[in-house]
Amino acid sequence: MSNKKLFKSASIVAFITILGKFAGLLKNTVQGKVFGTTWATDAYTVSLNIPTVLYSIIGVAVSTAFIPLLNETYAKRGKDEMFDFANNIMNILFLFSFAIFIIAWIFSPMLVKLMASNFTGEKFKLAVSLTKISIVNMLFLSMSAGFTAILQTLNDFTAPALNGILIDIPPIVFMLFFAKYGGIVGLTIYTTVAFGLQVVNQIPWLIKNKYRYSFKIDFNEGLKEVSHPL
Repeated sequence: MSNKKLFKSASIVAFITILGKFAGLLKNTVQGKVFGTTWATDAYTVSLNIPTVLYSIIGVAVSTAFIPLLNETYAKRGKDEMFDFANNIMNILFLFSFAIFIIAWIFSPMLVKLMASNFTGEKFKLAVSLTKISIVNMLFLSMSAGFTAILQTLNDFTAPALNGILIDIPPIVFMLFFAKYGGIVGLTIYTTVAFGLQVVNQIPWLIKNKYRYSFKIDFNEGLKEVSHPL
């Protein structure tokens, strides 16, 4: 990438990042005015923290091994080989994510108790109900991280930067226009939609880079490659 293109790309990403900060501030401001600080918003916050914490188990592998290996594969074997390798690892990570998702959904009361031991009564029940909705964010986080890793390997940072804005737009829209109809449950659903949009948002950029998905799963190859640098 030339210096001119690099500067232009960096400027766009910086501008989008700033917009993302404003979107986050707006979301928090609107949430404070619409819902205030109540036991319902506490339950909402805990329900979002649980899938994020659970995903961090897998996220460590993505940040410490997957991204460096993608860069190495791209440099040594080219784009097509990098796509094949990425598909294999992403499919394996998604299977692990799905297994954790099922377990977490079943044992969501236990997870809420671990994350918020002081929750009791209706507050606890609400947190469990919201967690059963937001736990699907784990799957979206897994897919989004894989797509982001591919795009960053290809020096395409625009879509990942846009995710910082998209994560706040659906909740803001909901709170401004539909909060009186859906309440805190609706906010949780719209927040989950926002996580899904982070995945959808990156697809056009992947297509532009000629990415092709394949349902390839080779545990021996994948685990061997990922464990090698560890």
